[in-house]
Amino acid sequence: MAIARAGSGNEERPHEDVIASITLLGALTVPAVASASQYVCSVHMVPSWPDVGGHEVTATYDTGPNCAGSYIANRSYCGNESTATSIYCASGYSYSTPELMALFERLVVASDSGQRVYAYEAYCIGGGSGCGSTVTFSGN
Repeated sequence: MAIARAGSGNEERPHEDVIASITLLGALTVPAVASASQYVCSVHMVPSWPDVGGHEVTATYDTGPNCAGSYIANRSYCGNESTATSIYCASGYSYSTPELMALFERLVVASDSGQRVYAYEAYCIGGGSGCGSTVTFSGN
């Protein structure tokens, strides 16, 4: 991370450079795309699937709040203890247990309140597309 700070001009706020560097590295590693704004219809925490090997959060997205629109997709977000061969996990994206719990809690709040989100997807480790990578929460 020392590389991110060198000559950046943000010596008083080095965390901004680190966050920008991590975001840039993630973007270069695996392309992620988002649908238009969407709503969380339901969200589940799965302690451990046999073929995943770790915690997983699964969210269902809809075009309207409170599942009142049309189904968009299911997205799974995997913990970093998940196995490398899981077909449900996005390549290059995994969450620590505290990060995954925080994501779960934010998704529950978004679902309960009808908050708009942008759910990004990435290629899955086991092939195919549609695995969850990141979520951006916005106001309505």
